Amino acid sequence: MTLLTGAKPVFIVHKSHQHAAALPQLLTHLTQTLGPDLELGAAIYLSRQPEAATRAFLSGTTVGLRLADPELHAHISQRGAVRMLQAQAQHRYLVDPLPTRPDANWISNYLEMQRNVGATALLTPTGWLPGLDPQREINGAMDWVRATRAINPAEPLVVSLALPRTWLESPPHLAALLRELIDSNEVAWYVRVLWPPMTPRYGQLRESGLLRGYRELASTASGEGKVLILPNSGFLGWLATGWGASGLSAGMGMAEQAFAEIAQVRTRRGAAMPPRKSRYFEPGLLHTVDLDTHIRLLAEQGYVSCTCPYCQRLRAAAPTANGTWDRDQVALHYLVQLATFLSHLNVRHPRPTARTDVRAARAFWDGLTVKPIGENVPQHLEIWDQLLA
Repeated sequence: MTLLTGAKPVFIVHKSHQHAAALPQLLTHLTQTLGPDLELGAAIYLSRQPEAATRAFLSGTTVGLRLADPELHAHISQRGAVRMLQAQAQHRYLVDPLPTRPDANWISNYLEMQRNVGATALLTPTGWLPGLDPQREINGAMDWVRATRAINPAEPLVVSLALPRTWLESPPHLAALLRELIDSNEVAWYVRVLWPPMTPRYGQLRESGLLRGYRELASTASGEGKVLILPNSGFLGWLATGWGASGLSAGMGMAEQAFAEIAQVRTRRGAAMPPRKSRYFEPGLLHTVDLDTHIRLLAEQGYVSCTCPYCQRLRAAAPTANGTWDRDQVALHYLVQLATFLSHLNVRHPRPTARTDVRAARAFWDGLTVKPIGENVPQHLEIWDQLLA
């Protein structure tokens, strides 16, 4: 099986340290319903559970593309704004000193860690680039890529980069990144960009400067025939695929849907945290709303209920405000919808198709008899529409 050709959009289901059991079944469902229009994959963080659990998850999936992401950007020496988890600190490669220059034995061990748990494509040992000296940093990262390529792994090799948002918002940083993307012989790229805290937490990215950087990166990758995967990017990854990226990864947890800084929530000492709201992703709005809003939207003219198996289990077409609401089923519904929208982009020119979907969401919003308020407002639709023009 040939992987990561860019022939059709890539949708990678990314497992967090929880929620493993439902994902192989989800991938089977997606294979049966959307398989002809997507290259499906599975990914797992190598450092967030024991090796045996990583191997069990990847071997339990039936997709050809499998990634065991080492998260080298979380190394204690270079994690920047990325917080190290307790489980990660128990994996020595994220704690022990890194070589100061490319080392063939160290690289071989790094690749073998991924291979041993069942990865079918390997991520390069390139971590966090803080952006203090962009040209020197990207040159150093590509030295590691060339040293990895010299080992000649049998599996597809994917250039893995983790970047602060400066790399897409600052013209000198973006120029250095795009020069390397254009000049390099490497075809497959796996690029995470750390976002600011999401507001609202279940909303979509709408910072215009950052979005324009993504647009430039994605369109350049497409023009150069490069396969650009945006891990942990959710619907932003879908938008970027409209601009020319090759696909994305997302999962059931928020950290797998948005690689973002964590907002600091301050509460008075002794005060209880507010209860978690029941939420639902509305495909008609390309936005997540609370359950009360979902119930009201059901009565709107033109509302189309999702018929995925997870919504059937939720009874999402006829819920009650005080009934049981399974967050796992909601998250699986979100992934089905994300994959469905991504499958729409399996066309020669995806940008007009993405814009059609965004404009349909705007038209549905404009036609609502009673507009939702607060966090339920899809504030991203206007800027997304403008940037797809």
